[in-house]
Amino acid sequence: MTSAVVTTGLMWAAAAVTALLDLVLYALLARFLRRERFSSLLYPLMGTAALTWCGIYTWAAWTFWESCYGRIFPPLALWAAPLFGICEGLLLGWLFWLVGRRLPFPPVLVVGLLGALQSFPGHLVGIFGRSMLDACPMLNGVSPVSALVFGMFEFALYWAAILALAWLAGRLAAFLKRSFLRHRPA
Repeated sequence: MTSAVVTTGLMWAAAAVTALLDLVLYALLARFLRRERFSSLLYPLMGTAALTWCGIYTWAAWTFWESCYGRIFPPLALWAAPLFGICEGLLLGWLFWLVGRRLPFPPVLVVGLLGALQSFPGHLVGIFGRSMLDACPMLNGVSPVSALVFGMFEFALYWAAILALAWLAGRLAAFLKRSFLRHRPA
């Protein structure tokens, strides 16, 4: 069986495609999710972020455990991934909402930038602290810079999805609340 191999060129191409997707999605989000709407999304943002990061970390750990993550993390990390994702999503959802509301820039762009920056600590530790690019055969030979740049756009893309889902969850909650209040018995 041939295993997939990621190259530096592939990483740069993926970064370019992801950056383009980010640009389009954040332009749309900035148009539809202005400051007033964003301010009402604390709980949808936290919940969506928790579920999304739980799903991402669980999928990545369980899918790539044998070929990658099991080579750089202790066995407990496989089972801790969902809990870590939930905790990180709740904390960052709250923090990004708080900062997004307070800075004088469009909140969705603040969240996108913070999401991109979120990628650095984990990727820096993985690449330089745990030798991920050497320990994982599918990443052998990938340049650290290309991996870090792709990770930045990748995490910004995740936060674009989280913002869109939080906005939809907020709209659904508002609709259900209106419907419930309208049909409530006297």
